[in-house]
Amino acid sequence: MDEDSTVRALAGKQLMLRCATALLCLFQPVLAEPQVVAGNIPEKVPDLFTSQGCAACHHLEQPSIGPSMAAVGSHYANDPKGIETILHSLQMGAKGKWGQNEMPPQSHLTKENAEQLAEWILTLRKKEERGGGAKAGGYASEPAFHSPLIFEKRVGTVVEVGDAPVVYRVYLPGASSRVIAVGLPQKLGGISYAFDAAECRLLYVWSGGFLDMEKAWTGFGGWYARLLGAKIYQAPNQFPLRIGKLDDTGKKQEVAFKGYRLVRGQPEFLYQVDGQDVTHRIVCQAKPQGGSVSITHHFSLPGVAEEVSFLSAKEHVHYHTEDATWSSGVLLVHPDKRADFSISISINLKP
Repeated sequence: MDEDSTVRALAGKQLMLRCATALLCLFQPVLAEPQVVAGNIPEKVPDLFTSQGCAACHHLEQPSIGPSMAAVGSHYANDPKGIETILHSLQMGAKGKWGQNEMPPQSHLTKENAEQLAEWILTLRKKEERGGGAKAGGYASEPAFHSPLIFEKRVGTVVEVGDAPVVYRVYLPGASSRVIAVGLPQKLGGISYAFDAAECRLLYVWSGGFLDMEKAWTGFGGWYARLLGAKIYQAPNQFPLRIGKLDDTGKKQEVAFKGYRLVRGQPEFLYQVDGQDVTHRIVCQAKPQGGSVSITHHFSLPGVAEEVSFLSAKEHVHYHTEDATWSSGVLLVHPDKRADFSISISINLKP
């Protein structure tokens, strides 16, 4: 073989080597990716983590009552059944996978929301650890929304309220599985209330403390939290808001919870009544000397056209409002106030 042929042969081999190296570099990241990769996850999904109560027991980067979401995502990154396993835990509950704490079934989640959360969790990864390299996966999760646990205080299993409201998704005896407990700081009266997201209504108000999570966190004795203090108001069992004619009060209103948003640390509940959007804010305030408590319901119903009324309690309760008048035993909202009105209840704590 002459010198030119030798040079051409070496050049051909180098070209083939470069092509092979380029192909290897091209495919290597793909092969290193998790076997299950989430598709187009809606932007609202991280908000579900807060609004559906996941943040009560899980943080994104640090372990809490349960494992961090980044740890779960890293753990199942290369598991072909990763999404299936996470989804099963959300729907059926789990125990023993990450310690002895038990996670009850998240039965309040719709099938769609559960699937979206499972896919989103699988995209999260632990950050690089000093001296240990990166964990399985690659990129780190970053909190992009408010955590309702920032202002809480914990003494053992007791959750105390600090200087700002605390919002918890909890299980309470005698209520649905979709209860949101709100604890208010002392400057706002130091009282607490429970809102049932399944029925979209206030359940009750209590004072003297917030919650003891012993049973829920340890798994011994059930999933339910214990109220600290005493109930000072039990709301009627019926859904209080009525849209439509008063002579049709026997009709059951169809309600659908859409989540909540935090405004100055307190939740505004978002739901629909027979397709009508409703924003509902509850304000509880203790009167001076602790002699009474006022509970004010603020409702916004944008674009409502029908009559709006508020069904009162059968027992003796004092109602106050400038936005409605009594009619056939219910508070009928003035036509010009239907889109935005308030109704207050006063409770005398003294015998």
